[in-house]
Amino acid sequence: MNLPDGTYKITPELDGKRLDAALAALLPGFSQREARRLWETFLFKLNSRPARKGMKVRSGDMIEIVPLSEPDTDAGAVLSAVRTAPLRTSLRTEKRASSGSVQTYPPDKILKEAASAFPEPDLSLLRVLKSENDILGIFKPAGLHSAALPGGRGGLSLEDMLPDLCEKSGIDPVGTVLFNRLDCLTSGIVMACRGEAALKRCLDAENAGLMEKRYFALVCGDVTGELIIANKLDTDSRARTKVLKQAEPDPLRHTRAEPLYSAPAGEFGLEIPADIADIPTSVNIAQTNPVCTLLQVVIKRGARHQIRAHLAAAGYPIWGDPIYNDCFSENCNLYLHHFAVSAPDFLCLAAPVWGQTATQMINGLFPGLFHPINSD
Repeated sequence: MNLPDGTYKITPELDGKRLDAALAALLPGFSQREARRLWETFLFKLNSRPARKGMKVRSGDMIEIVPLSEPDTDAGAVLSAVRTAPLRTSLRTEKRASSGSVQTYPPDKILKEAASAFPEPDLSLLRVLKSENDILGIFKPAGLHSAALPGGRGGLSLEDMLPDLCEKSGIDPVGTVLFNRLDCLTSGIVMACRGEAALKRCLDAENAGLMEKRYFALVCGDVTGELIIANKLDTDSRARTKVLKQAEPDPLRHTRAEPLYSAPAGEFGLEIPADIADIPTSVNIAQTNPVCTLLQVVIKRGARHQIRAHLAAAGYPIWGDPIYNDCFSENCNLYLHHFAVSAPDFLCLAAPVWGQTATQMINGLFPGLFHPINSD
C-alpha cells in the first residue's frame, strides 16, 4: 500500500480527533491501526512541527508527511557505541514463556483505570534529569498522565506542563515534543525531543533496535529464570491490552525480564491487602506474605501496557496493578518504574521512589549507579 506524498488539511469533521485517526480518514485504504504503523517509516509534522500519533488535531491544521532515512546498515558498529548502564545479570537458567500461557481474568472484574482512582502525583518529583543533543530525560512521578486526555480528564498532564518545565530548566520549549509515554501509574523517564532533527534521530534509533528501555518491576511470584515473552498484543481496547496466543515475529516488540531478587512481600516493605486471602484470583498469590520478585525488564519498542500485560500473561502480575492483578483495585501504587534509557547519543538513569525498604534494596543491588530523586 503506497502512501500518497504531500500535505493534507484537516477538515471540519475531523476536528478534535487523534492524528492517527484523522490520517485514517484522509488516506484512502488505511485503517487507524495501519495509520499508527506509518510512524515507523515516516515523520509527521503538524503545522510544521514534529507530531506524535496521539496528538489532537483541529480543523484547518496542515499535516506534512516526510519519509524517514534508512537505518544505519552497520548495526554492529553503531551498537558498540551505545552507552549502557553496568547492570547486573542473572546466572539462573533461562525460562521462556509459553505461547499458550495466556492469563485469564474473571469476567465480572472491572478492568478500567478511572481518572478519579489514580493516586495523586507528587509533582515536586517532576524535573528535567538530563538535556543532551537536543534530547531531554524527564522524571515523571506515578499518577501523572504523560499526554493530555480528551476533555481534560485526568487533570494536567506532563504534555501540558512541558513548556513551563523546559523554561524552568533554562531550555527553549519551542518545538519540544514528547518522544515516549508512560502509563499514568508508571513512574520514571519520559524522553522529549527538541526539534525535528532530534525526533528523527530517536525514531531512527528505535526502528533500528538501537534504543533500549529498562524498567524495574516488582511482581507476584518467585521468578527463577529469564523470561522472554513474545506474544502478540491487541491494543485496540482502551481499558486493557490483550495478550494473544500468536507469537510476535518482530523481536523488537518482545519483553525480556530477568530476576534480580526474590523475597516475601514484607521484606520489600510492601503493604499487603487485608482481604488478599478472600479475593478470587487467577494467580497463586492469595497468601498473607506472598513471595515477590524484583525484575529488570528490557524492551526495545513499547506498546501500551506491554510490560504489564506480558508479565501477567506469563503468570507474574506486577504488585499493585489494578488491571492485570486480581488482588488489587483502584488507588494502588504500581511497582513499575522506567529507570534507564540508552540510545546512540543519549543515556539517562533515574532511581524509583518506592519507599525506604525497596529503594535501599535497589541501591544495594546497584551501588553508586543512581543519584537519589527526592521531593524538593
